[in-house]
Amino acid sequence: MPNNRHSAPCSSREETISSIESLVTGESDTPLCQVYGEGPLLISDIPSNCTGKNINVNVGIDEAGRGPILGPMVYSAAYWSPPQPNDSELSKLEKLFRDSKTLTPSTRYSLFQQIKSCQNIGFVVRVIHASEISRKMLRKSSTRINLNEMSHDGVIEMIRSILDAGVNINTCYVDTVGNPATYRNKLEKVFSSSSVRFVVEKKADSKYATCSAASVVAKVVRDQIVENWTWNADRKCPSASHYEKILSKDFGSGYPSDPKCKKWMENNLVDQVFGYPDVVRFSWAPAKFMLKENAALVEWEADEEDIDECQMSMKAFCARASDGMGKNDNLSRNKKRRRVDFFEKIGMTVVSQITPM
Repeated sequence: MPNNRHSAPCSSREETISSIESLVTGESDTPLCQVYGEGPLLISDIPSNCTGKNINVNVGIDEAGRGPILGPMVYSAAYWSPPQPNDSELSKLEKLFRDSKTLTPSTRYSLFQQIKSCQNIGFVVRVIHASEISRKMLRKSSTRINLNEMSHDGVIEMIRSILDAGVNINTCYVDTVGNPATYRNKLEKVFSSSSVRFVVEKKADSKYATCSAASVVAKVVRDQIVENWTWNADRKCPSASHYEKILSKDFGSGYPSDPKCKKWMENNLVDQVFGYPDVVRFSWAPAKFMLKENAALVEWEADEEDIDECQMSMKAFCARASDGMGKNDNLSRNKKRRRVDFFEKIGMTVVSQITPM
């Protein structure tokens, strides 16, 4: 993968397989931890029988990793044109797909290998890393993005990438997030210029083959990302090799209710300021609690006084002369601003002059 987000589909099945491998092993330009901005979007090569005006394609969408406190949430879309009588490979795979939650990990992995090698199945993967989830959920309230909104945005992004690639989507089956009717109405509004029919239901992955295939892709990709995650994946961290030696990877399923995960959270808070590595979702309540109880308290100073002072100056600037503008303006200019405690403690003086070298 040349960068973290494909702007176009892969050119061949070989490139698709190579890109997936780079994504799940952390060998791409986007490492598995310390990912800034949007997570990876990978679009497979487009099956030749999925484009054209008279071809109708069914798409299924599902996710993996919504609940864990560790690792990414992965969304996937899988699609194909109804198999022809001579397409025995796709016909066989359609019969194998069912609710991926009932499949063993080894069975899912085997199906994923078959999906990757089947030239007539297209898919898209959107990885929402733990770091992206944390940043979006911990923003100020006016710009905060919750997990449902992230899910919707990821699904819309994948559908748009398929349509932009020239695929004529007939029906799109989506495993719901939130109220199915509300979600369907949202998708129909976003894609009102297209003729896509949306079916949004609970447990869609157990009802529709394309959804089951998407579920397999999402689960296997997520499992492999978590399995391959290492602190060393962050190439910018000078202490990576140190933390790699002391950090355990025995975190079980990654769900807060898992005793192994709970023990890992208790034993691997390795930094008093930054807490955990970016495999942890800092916006999850258990992480917040652990940091509050065991990490260093960081306080930001001077903000309130600065706001009050700025507001007084603005009032003075906007006031009429009869309201005593000059008096208030002088007060705001002459008021001595309280220095940060740290500067007072070390005896740092105010810079009054800079002498050129």
